[in-house]
Amino acid sequence: MVSVSANCYNRTMEIDGLAERFEFTPEQLQVLQDGVGQPLHVPVDATNKVYLVVEEGLIPTLDDDYIRAGLSHGNRQVESGQEGEWSAEEIKSAGRQLLARRDRSS
Repeated sequence: MVSVSANCYNRTMEIDGLAERFEFTPEQLQVLQDGVGQPLHVPVDATNKVYLVVEEGLIPTLDDDYIRAGLSHGNRQVESGQEGEWSAEEIKSAGRQLLARRDRSS
């Protein structure tokens, strides 16, 4: 087996030391290398969760790209006149509904 350093969204893996003990098989390592730095989504049927394996150092780039895309989308909406009134309560309510749907599906 080949040991690979990877960041996981499940941060408890880093806290309890599991990340240091985790090793990829040669086949798994090949899949990671074939992805050329792209995140790898790993579904786990037993838990109905999907884990994201990302090469260390790429997370800030992914966050920056996500924010840049969101800002660009917002600018296009403003330019096309699609902006409207909003309230903090409406946004919080929509977020709570999204979380509730996600919790029910997992």
